[in-house]
Amino acid sequence: MLGALAGVLLLIFAAAWFLRRLQQGQGSGRGHLRIVSVLPLSAKERIILLQAGEEQVLMGISGAGIQHLHTLKEPVQAEPVTDGAPVPLQDFASHLKNVMGRGRT
Repeated sequence: MLGALAGVLLLIFAAAWFLRRLQQGQGSGRGHLRIVSVLPLSAKERIILLQAGEEQVLMGISGAGIQHLHTLKEPVQAEPVTDGAPVPLQDFASHLKNVMGRGRT
């Protein structure tokens, strides 16, 4: 019975490792859509900057869903995503404030 438990645990860890490797191959900038930066607002809310072809799109993500916020006319430059996690921009918050401030005038 102890051997069966060890086998099941080994199977769970192997499946988790395989899924992690599979997810790293997707969505890390190899296709036409990539995440440029992420700005967490709270535990469940964040703003992401997506590169879609030649355009950059600002999206809001919350528990209620995903909403398009703004399409940037001037692209923001960032280092490429290397390990599957977006590289945060140091001045992304200030750039976002500038962009959102221009839209209100």
